[in-house]
Amino acid sequence: MAGSGVSKDVRQALTWYERSAKLGNSFAQRALGDLYADGNGVPQDKARAASYYLLAAKQGNTWAQLSLARAYAGGEGIGKDPAEAVTWYRRAAEGGNAYAQKDLGDIYLNGTGVEPDPNQAAVWYGAAAQQGDSASQVALGALYSEGKGVAKNASEAARLFDLAAKNGDPWAQVKLAELYVRGDGVTKDPSRAAELYRNAAKAGNVYAMTALGDLYSTGTGVPQDLDQASAWYRAAAGLDQTTDSPSGNGVTEMAPAAGSQ
Repeated sequence: MAGSGVSKDVRQALTWYERSAKLGNSFAQRALGDLYADGNGVPQDKARAASYYLLAAKQGNTWAQLSLARAYAGGEGIGKDPAEAVTWYRRAAEGGNAYAQKDLGDIYLNGTGVEPDPNQAAVWYGAAAQQGDSASQVALGALYSEGKGVAKNASEAARLFDLAAKNGDPWAQVKLAELYVRGDGVTKDPSRAAELYRNAAKAGNVYAMTALGDLYSTGTGVPQDLDQASAWYRAAAGLDQTTDSPSGNGVTEMAPAAGSQ
């Protein structure tokens, strides 16, 4: 690879990965799979990546199992096979990989390669949520909010949304804000809803921008301010391209009046 523009460190790493992979080291096999999948230091070769993932996956490496499952799901470097993807997602999920657990929850919820099964979706979302996966906490919270796959429980939905919201997940902030607007599973608190929508909006969530515009338009949880409402609506529509706000959406806000709701 001399003269290829690849750094000496990458070449050395590749040499050691190849030596270790030949000796059966699953971590090296998985690392080589990533290098070939991304074309990092080697020509991109999805088929070769999948072959390395398979070697490591058969040894129980859950990250390789996840990568192999995604390769089967997308037909990247290997024949597309949703059923085989589910097999490897399950192995990785049963091995404790939170990302695989979340993906498997999605698969059962949407019925991709399996019959739709909201109960199984809830099981796998729950497993990942217990490991702190924010996306799974949001997904499971949504199931509790709808009573889909689990008994309807707005308080549990709020608890899960709150966990993910505290980790900065914009959709969790949106879903929790919706509960505060309605007083569903939490004490009704439009001001808290506005705060959550604002946090999500500043992170670029278009739905939150529109919802925050609605609150300013009606004076719900914030002082009524049609200029602010218009600014958030423009941001949501992508019409305001300035960068005054932390999210770069062009919205600048005045502080709410003391004691305002």
